[in-house]
Amino acid sequence: AVQHAHTKGVIHRDLKPSNVLVSTQDDAPFAKVIDFGIAKATSGRLTDRTLFTEANLMMGTPLYMSPEQAEGSADIDTRTDIYSLGVILYELLTDTTPLDSNTLRTAGYAEVQRIIREVEPPRPSARLSKSINTLLGADAKQRDDSRKLTRTLRGELDWIVMKAIEKDRARRYETASALAADVRRYLDGEPVLAAPPGVSYRLRKFVRRNKGTVAAGSLIALSMLAGIVGFAWQARIARQQAQLAQRQEMLAQQRAKDLEQVANFEATMLGQVNPVQAGKLLSDDLRSKLTAALARDGVPEVERASQLAALDTLWQRVNATDTARDLIDNTVLKPAVAAIDRQFQQQPLVDAFLRQTLAYRYTDMGLYDAALPLQQSALATRRRLLGDDDRQTLASMIGLSSLFEHMGKPAAAEPLGREAMQRLRRVAGEDDPATVRALFLMGLILYDNGRFGEAEPYYREVLAIQRRVLGEDSPDTLSQIHNLGLLLMYEHKSDQAEPLLREAETEDRRVLGEDSPGTLLAIENLGFLLQREGKLDQAEALEREALAKSRHALGEDHLVTLNAASLAALVLDSKGDYADAEKLLLPIEAGARRQFVGSYSFILATYYLRLGIARTGLHNFAGAQATLLEAQSIAEQTHNITHADDLHACAQAFVALYTEWDKAEPGKGHDASAAEWKQKLDALDAAHPAATAP
Repeated sequence: AVQHAHTKGVIHRDLKPSNVLVSTQDDAPFAKVIDFGIAKATSGRLTDRTLFTEANLMMGTPLYMSPEQAEGSADIDTRTDIYSLGVILYELLTDTTPLDSNTLRTAGYAEVQRIIREVEPPRPSARLSKSINTLLGADAKQRDDSRKLTRTLRGELDWIVMKAIEKDRARRYETASALAADVRRYLDGEPVLAAPPGVSYRLRKFVRRNKGTVAAGSLIALSMLAGIVGFAWQARIARQQAQLAQRQEMLAQQRAKDLEQVANFEATMLGQVNPVQAGKLLSDDLRSKLTAALARDGVPEVERASQLAALDTLWQRVNATDTARDLIDNTVLKPAVAAIDRQFQQQPLVDAFLRQTLAYRYTDMGLYDAALPLQQSALATRRRLLGDDDRQTLASMIGLSSLFEHMGKPAAAEPLGREAMQRLRRVAGEDDPATVRALFLMGLILYDNGRFGEAEPYYREVLAIQRRVLGEDSPDTLSQIHNLGLLLMYEHKSDQAEPLLREAETEDRRVLGEDSPGTLLAIENLGFLLQREGKLDQAEALEREALAKSRHALGEDHLVTLNAASLAALVLDSKGDYADAEKLLLPIEAGARRQFVGSYSFILATYYLRLGIARTGLHNFAGAQATLLEAQSIAEQTHNITHADDLHACAQAFVALYTEWDKAEPGKGHDASAAEWKQKLDALDAAHPAATAP
């Protein structure tokens, strides 16, 4: 808009945020520049009436005004608008203007002119870095976001802004389109034309601003020169040697810094790997490309629909998440491991950092065997170079303990987790986030292996620290209230569990919002507890609410949505509404297979268990048998809190299936199958007397 005005020979002279209106046009943001009230024509007239500007009269808004405009100069050109655009960009990036508004507001006319003409504003990144100190009362996320923004501004964005608001207009961008082009280069990842001013230019500016001081300093310097010359020759060789050593040290430090930046960048990139999302994108992309190919080849619309339906049917036989996981492993993670082996042998701590990051990725993807050697190597390196009490070593210790816990190896997980917890209590203190993570991990290891009574003190200690340190409204505090409620539920302490789960549900609604994943999970698990207590109508209302909100807010294929559908079906099974339960479960089978993987595979076991129970109730005995066998197979492979419960529930479901099947088709051996599963159920009761059907 400004460039257009300039090409028409018009200079705005009062560009500022209030004169830029942003609305939408065709569902896209659209900006308009308004209020050309003090605009000036570069040639010709703006109106039929002559407008005179008194010499040395300052017109416009000081905060956004160029130095030449502040002086009231008649020699104003389009670059005065470039300055104002630079100030607006500065404000967009830092939430403040280059010059302090309070100072300009209270200063006299001449002082305002001097400030605009002479005072050099800080770079945007420097201004934002300084403002972080004012965020000490804010939460850690706000401070972290501000630090990330400061790092983003440092460099090219600083250069672009400072070039636009140069006091010397000859050094500004020549045109508004040149400024826009440099911003576009930055956004596109291309080198920008702006660059920081050189030392000689900064020196000239300093001299121009401080003529008196520089003149006096020059006289003093001349009087000292004779004495300095006497020492200069003797110091020269020593100085050169010192500079050489310093340069080598700086190069070494810079190399270490560069390696750390590369490592952090690679860790960030690897942290974005998501096989579930990748699987969905793969499926969508395949369907989109086939659709385009059929249309391009002129295939009739009816036949196109038929072929797409055939693709959908065939693709359902493939687990897209597993396919994406294998693709990510072969094309990203394994090559990354090989690259670490080649490139970082001489930087063992960088090597350990990257191996730790890859171990986390493999763990998140459920590829525990691939994660294990990476995690063990990272821990061994950090132990050797940093010692057992270093924070990085303790982080690797916690990581390996957590990995063993995921692998169902509590005997290996527990001593590591306990050691890390004890060391962190001493090194970091009771309230340190790392100590709290270690406490929670210890509780989780015990929880997942059915040692609820031993886990409870850890869960209660974590909650007490979070209430004290983070406050009642912290999402972490609310999550731990939820966790403790679930633990007490599995301990069969419903009288203690229900108040906590109700507190989590109520407070999550208030703090996180009605449609947040945390709130929806709290609603689902409160319904789960009520179902276990036999309060089926209350449970059904909660599960249906969670399902409807999750479908709307998160989509049909989200893990929280799928879990809500599974829990709603559980309530319907309990009420004998088998047809409605099957109707809920059948459409989500493909999504359940995609989402309930890795550490969530136990939910897939309960999904098939509930579908099997529904099919038994509908007398679809063969279908129920196949489904329950699937549930049994998955339950046997999981290492989770529900392991014993799921095996117990599967045995119960098989007894019910074969009993009903024998009634419908007597004399076909189903009574013998029922008796066989009854024996297995009795054995499970003896081994796990506390196990109950979920």
